Amino acid sequence: MGTLIGDLMYDEIKSNYIKKKIKGMRWNEKNRKYINDLMCLERLALGRIGGMADSYYLHNLKDKHKKEYEAILEDLKPGELERIRKRELKEKEKEEREHQRFLEQERKEEINAKKRWLKMGGKL
Repeated sequence: MGTLIGDLMYDEIKSNYIKKKIKGMRWNEKNRKYINDLMCLERLALGRIGGMADSYYLHNLKDKHKKEYEAILEDLKPGELERIRKRELKEKEKEEREHQRFLEQERKEEINAKKRWLKMGGKL
């Protein structure tokens, strides 16, 4: 039986990426912490997120070990990373369009305010 980390054990690791990382690694605190982080990222990739605190922790780990998370995700769910990137790009493009609409609306409001100012006898 493996060593328990959350609800995962070393001998229950699914990702070949993590298995390859462990091979030849010495048993020490630094290496165990690193592999434990990767095991947590495996949980995230597999959708095994607990509560809100767990989710927050895992997403912070994802930022800390971005390349490793992407490798684990691609290993466990081929094509998922590309789908995520496409979705993020669409969201970013949508946000940019909304921002441009907001700026245009502000510009129009400024023009109208100036017109009203001048109509009341004000000067520019």
